[in-house]
Amino acid sequence: MGRACLDVETIARGRVANPALFDHVISFENRCLKPIKVQVCVYKTADQCTSLEIPGMKRKDAVLGVGSGSQIIRYTISERR
Repeated sequence: MGRACLDVETIARGRVANPALFDHVISFENRCLKPIKVQVCVYKTADQCTSLEIPGMKRKDAVLGVGSGSQIIRYTISERR
């Protein structure tokens, strides 16, 4: 259809008990009918990865990790077959 199927957003959510700790959350929205499989990794790591399958016309969230002191995290996304 000439448009991207996957919309990606990220956010760093501060924790209530300790505002210096952040949950790094990534959200996917699949705007197409077919499910899409992805692997998300913290940038330049091979062991800090999460695999997800986003169903067609659905949204899915995942926590990439917990960080302290910084609200910024770099990540890579690749489609899996």
